Amino acid sequence: MNQLSALGKQYPHICLTLVSRSKSSLYLEGDRTQSLDFSTWESSLATSTQPVLDPHGTVAYLQQCPGKAILIDNTSSDQTIHVYSLCAQAGISVVTPNKKAFSGTMKLWREIFDQANSIDRQDNGFVYHESTVGAGLPIISTLKDLVTTGDVIHQIEGVFSGTMSFLFNSFAPVEGSGGKWSEEVKKAKDAGYTEPDPRDDLNGIDVARKLVILARIAGVGVESIEAFPVQSLMPKELEDVKSGEEFMQRLADYDHEMEEVKLDACKEGKVVRFVGSIDVTKNALKVGLQKFDKTHPIAGLKGSDNIVSFYTERYGNTPLVIQGAGAGGAVTAMGVTADVIKTGLKILSIVLADNRTAISNISMFGLKASAVITMLISTCISEAITNHDIDIYFGTPDDPCSGKKDIVALELHRGQPTGPENTWQSDCVGTVGATCADFLKRDENDVDCYLLAYSLPHCNGDPDAFDDVFNSLRVNCTWF
Repeated sequence: MNQLSALGKQYPHICLTLVSRSKSSLYLEGDRTQSLDFSTWESSLATSTQPVLDPHGTVAYLQQCPGKAILIDNTSSDQTIHVYSLCAQAGISVVTPNKKAFSGTMKLWREIFDQANSIDRQDNGFVYHESTVGAGLPIISTLKDLVTTGDVIHQIEGVFSGTMSFLFNSFAPVEGSGGKWSEEVKKAKDAGYTEPDPRDDLNGIDVARKLVILARIAGVGVESIEAFPVQSLMPKELEDVKSGEEFMQRLADYDHEMEEVKLDACKEGKVVRFVGSIDVTKNALKVGLQKFDKTHPIAGLKGSDNIVSFYTERYGNTPLVIQGAGAGGAVTAMGVTADVIKTGLKILSIVLADNRTAISNISMFGLKASAVITMLISTCISEAITNHDIDIYFGTPDDPCSGKKDIVALELHRGQPTGPENTWQSDCVGTVGATCADFLKRDENDVDCYLLAYSLPHCNGDPDAFDDVFNSLRVNCTWF
């Protein structure tokens, strides 16, 4: 919420309409064009008497909100995941670190992505889940880029759990003997690296879920986490204990089992680590303990760092490696917030592609003109819209806000610009002077393009006047 609040300060038209926990909810009633206060939401939620909405009730509520809504699901619930496809179908985008939706059955995966992120369903919402693997690390986006650009993925290997990384870096360090297994588990729990019940980390299921997500993106149609071997680090005798507290009390009785694993690796001059691997060529996944030379990058990890190596056709014998903090609230929240921004950009790209669609239709993202110009430039480049001739224009220079408002317009033209670089002008803005803010040149099919930007002065902070001019901004796309 702190990061969303900071985003709200940068884009003050972002509206926070609903915040919910398992036993309390806070949401707007009546005028939903306003926003909950980012600075007081927590205290307001604590005293709220509004009924808690179930997942389907939340979707129904968001459908009544103006503009485009984004559902941010920061739970690990297995209830909310079943409305993701419904959200997408209703035009509501989803951003989430919840792994269960994407590591469950292939049927659920298909239901979600048949509705979301499809160019054939432009009125539907989008689903982004970068933080399901590696918190804020760009693991999923990197893999998607590799696949989308036609690289062939051979193998993916790494340490996918910040908890397991912390445990084994302390229990079996490259230098020194390390501590006792039960003591290191307690240390990790006290430091907040494990789940409240450490069994949820030690059973290997968390890593297995992450592997399923990556495998599916890489093209391996693994049905579920039960479809491949997952090694549990829980002693068999403790698998059925009633509570995590009892488990921790009795874990020391089985320290000798993990000590033997560590000593066995030491005899070979190696260290043991808990890793996951995907052999894409064989459609094989595996989670468990593995020995590594002390010089191996996986052996040399520090703290709770994750490391993921992509072995592909392009990268050959030297893998593409991503390494960094893979656990923690701040980095996970960063991944979620970044996905919110990506969702806004994606919605904007659809607006650009929609013939004569008003820019005001993207007001859910609360973009001032200066933000729009930045995102338009980014979208033009990322979407490679060389084949479009785009005019973005606004009303006549004698509009009520002329000379008072900061409004920006873009044009993407084919051909070469004419005249001095700092005086390029366009008929669409009448007598208003234009200055080149960016220049884009492409050689695809021997076609050059150039991008122009225009601006008018400020409206003295008058929101009504801002809306008048902002709503007059239109997009016209002519397809070749």
